[in-house]
Amino acid sequence: RTGELAAAYSMRYLNRTFTEMYMENAKVAGRNTVYANQVAAQWYCEHLRTHGLYTGNDCGNCGPFRCVDTGSPVVSMWQGRVVSIALFVFIACLAMFLPRFCRQGATEDKPTSYQKLQDK
Repeated sequence: RTGELAAAYSMRYLNRTFTEMYMENAKVAGRNTVYANQVAAQWYCEHLRTHGLYTGNDCGNCGPFRCVDTGSPVVSMWQGRVVSIALFVFIACLAMFLPRFCRQGATEDKPTSYQKLQDK
């Protein structure tokens, strides 16, 4: 959504082309824009052109980006990160709790407090 706003502002007030802005957006974000936001910016570009506020002829240019919705680039980007975070948390939990369970297993021959109470 930020890229969509930046593209709209740049086309309207900074005299940048739609293609220039979306190439820059992809470079800054490190991924393509979400398709629905790209299409919204393209329609805004057409709106500006219709009202004589944009002189470029590239509003329908989707070649460098995506011409069809191939899924959210954000989802694929976060899937790998979520798996990495989950794996890190799992390993951290093992590192914290495994020594405690190992010590408990080594002292199983000793009677527990409950067993000592029953013996009295």
